[in-house]
Amino acid sequence: MKNQMYESATSDSREVFYKAFKLKDVIANAEMEWSEQFKLYQYMLSTVKSNISSSYEKDFIFNTDSGEKSVDANINYWTNGELNKMRDVVKEIIKQGKEPDKMSTALLKDMTDNLEQINTEVMRLEEKAKEELIASQKRGEMANHLIEVFDAKGWSAKGVTYEGDEQNNPVYVKMSDGCENEFVVVISPDRENANGNGVLGNTIEINHFNESNDLTLNGILISDIAHSMNDNGLKVGSPICREGYMDKTSDNHTARDLRAIKNKTTSK
Repeated sequence: MKNQMYESATSDSREVFYKAFKLKDVIANAEMEWSEQFKLYQYMLSTVKSNISSSYEKDFIFNTDSGEKSVDANINYWTNGELNKMRDVVKEIIKQGKEPDKMSTALLKDMTDNLEQINTEVMRLEEKAKEELIASQKRGEMANHLIEVFDAKGWSAKGVTYEGDEQNNPVYVKMSDGCENEFVVVISPDRENANGNGVLGNTIEINHFNESNDLTLNGILISDIAHSMNDNGLKVGSPICREGYMDKTSDNHTARDLRAIKNKTTSK
């Protein structure tokens, strides 16, 4: 009887020992997992902070006929403040991670995943900013070329301005023949139809305010604009008349007030 009691007590002791040993092993593994995840979190945080900081200082390099040209990337401007938003999100993550001892492994993993997504987004913003910058330069080239085309036909420029005086907005070109006949051409970034291949296009909207409503003259001018731009490497498609405006002038009279256009406050 005593032997049975002794064997039972021994068996219970061994079971307690094994459970304690397993628990110790589980705790050690959990601590190791936490430590590894914390190191990964710190690495990603350092990487993201460095990439965001570099993005504010980045220059774009373009090859020109006269050699390489360096241009301030101004990524935050061309992405409409998105870089600032990424920076602010990282600041919140840093605040959340001020007491790492109180953070679970799962929370650390979520924060690390968020940082990885932010890092990917920062890289995307650089490409987006370059697309916006190039598209804006193209709008400027188109505006200058429009003036040349009209000038060759005896029309004069009455003004050129960016909406809200911002280069990431549409540019307006106003031309007049001196006889109350006007054209206002609006060149806008075509963000809705961006194809994601690194090229952001522009759309051209031609508003004619002709007292005589000379459809033949309008057609010739519009056709000449398209052909001239294509001949000079500024690729444009075939002109399409907006439905309902084939035989009448534009009713977009707000486009004629370039001062109001320039002072317009836009929300994007």
